[in-house]
Amino acid sequence: MDKASWLSALRAELAGLPEADIARSADYYTELIEDGMEDGQSEFEAVSALPDPEEAARQILLEQPLGRVVQVKAARRKHSAWEIILLVLGSPVWLPLLLSLAVLLLTAYLLVWVAVLVLWAFDLSAGFVAVAGPVCLVLGVLNGTLSGGLFLFGLGLIGAGFAILLFCAGLWAARESARLGAALLRTVKQTVLGKGAAA
Repeated sequence: MDKASWLSALRAELAGLPEADIARSADYYTELIEDGMEDGQSEFEAVSALPDPEEAARQILLEQPLGRVVQVKAARRKHSAWEIILLVLGSPVWLPLLLSLAVLLLTAYLLVWVAVLVLWAFDLSAGFVAVAGPVCLVLGVLNGTLSGGLFLFGLGLIGAGFAILLFCAGLWAARESARLGAALLRTVKQTVLGKGAAA
């Protein structure tokens, strides 16, 4: 197989990808063939050193976002009239199910953030207890009830410990929730829109 035939076969395998991506891949393999020819190989030897166009296209598609791979598969496969009719007639069933799944996922994600907010509310309450402990000790000493003041001061120390733990847990939970949201957004972009993940 000569260079033109190999590159034509590669382009056919990559049909459905954006033209810029196809051109970039074709340029890469053109350069490999020309490098082989500069090293003394004939055109046919340089081409035979490459993988089959199908294998090369498979490797290129593995590096693409899922949405683009679906576009390539759809471009290669023509849907029959029956498939299109079944998709249209089945849309009253599968479309609400798909929307329900999306709403459930969004609700679950929002519940994660509600849990984070509840954690911060507990942290705020523990902080109030920590501040109230020394105040109660001073008031207990002034009123002559040292034992009650010490008891409340101890509760304040326990509250301070909980406030520190809950603060750290709240920071961790907020960071992990933000990461989860970013991962979900990247997945939606790759799957539905066929775009690469942002940085």
